[in-house]
Amino acid sequence: MDLTVDKVFKILVVDDNEKNIQVLGSCLREANYTLGFATDGIQALNLLQEANDYDLILLDVGMPVMDGFETCKAIRKINRFRDTPIIFITAYDDLDSIVKGFDLGGQDYITKPFNQKELIARVRTHLELKNVKDNLKDVNRWLEEKVEERTLELHQLNRHLENQANDVLEAYLKLEKVNDELQTLDESKTAFLKLIAYDICTPLNSLMSFLKNIKDQLALAGNADIIDIIDKAAIRLDRFSQVASRITELRTRNAELFTDFVAVGYFVDFTKDKLTRDFKQDYVPLDFEQNVINSTFQGDKDLLQICFESIIDNVFRYTNEDSLALIHVSSDEENIIFDFINKETLFVNEVSKNLNKILTPGKFYSEQNFGLDMALIKIIMDAHKGNVSIRNNDAEGAVVSLYFKKH
Repeated sequence: MDLTVDKVFKILVVDDNEKNIQVLGSCLREANYTLGFATDGIQALNLLQEANDYDLILLDVGMPVMDGFETCKAIRKINRFRDTPIIFITAYDDLDSIVKGFDLGGQDYITKPFNQKELIARVRTHLELKNVKDNLKDVNRWLEEKVEERTLELHQLNRHLENQANDVLEAYLKLEKVNDELQTLDESKTAFLKLIAYDICTPLNSLMSFLKNIKDQLALAGNADIIDIIDKAAIRLDRFSQVASRITELRTRNAELFTDFVAVGYFVDFTKDKLTRDFKQDYVPLDFEQNVINSTFQGDKDLLQICFESIIDNVFRYTNEDSLALIHVSSDEENIIFDFINKETLFVNEVSKNLNKILTPGKFYSEQNFGLDMALIKIIMDAHKGNVSIRNNDAEGAVVSLYFKKH
């Protein structure tokens, strides 16, 4: 937007009297105006047809051929001079002549003989008014352009937002469809879990009774090794059944874990009893920090007992008389940590062989007994929002660690 500042104005003087032109020209030049001259109406119209830079017209009324009134009327038909101020210079001071001049589009009049100061004052006033009007037109034009630009931007933004809204709606519909499919799959999975739990638990009692009969018959025949294998298989099957049933119940009924605040000392005693009962060890290789024994964590005792039993069965299965296995209980700022450590070569090799398969995200390795038990352990720890890790190195041996959040 360009607002006119310190503009040099150009004035057209139309008068058939050369002396008047000289007087007008002299006083207007002294006021720093640029001038153009015409001696009759026709000449003035010809000048205006070729020019567009006149800011004001001083127009004599009493001219031959075409008087000032007719010239004014013709000037107003030229579009670019429709609003250019016209000041009549007239010897007539009657009201009818003055009104006629205004009706034809004149802005002011000066009577002859005129006073030069009055002339300059009136000219300056009308030029300032014209300049203000021109600036207002420029401002309005600039505002209209800005409004048009902004309107175009808003239209473009609106189209962009509409496209985004359509994209969001399309994405939402896709997500809704996927959610429906997932819900259907979830319902199918729930039904399948219920069926699996039923199929495992229902025949299990019959199977256990059958195994007991087989064990009794084998015992009479002196087959202790076979009895031991059957015992371990039955225990593992029973353990897996209990976990599967409990996890299925939690999964299908949206039930909560039967959690209690369990003291670390409870599982220390449980571990001692388990080792003494199943592995006939008079010395229980437990190492725990004194300040952690009374700490508590939250959990389902039944599931956690299965978890501990599974680890102990695997870790201590490979121990020898030198007691290379150890259970270490410690804590950090957030967790209570149970480390089950065994440096026995057979266990270290077992862990090394399966380390990359056990606890693989989304999969459970169950080709060996150890892998199956670790699958159960991970299910239980996931249900407790705890962590389980397995590591193997020369300094420690093979270590299975359980992490429980402190309470």
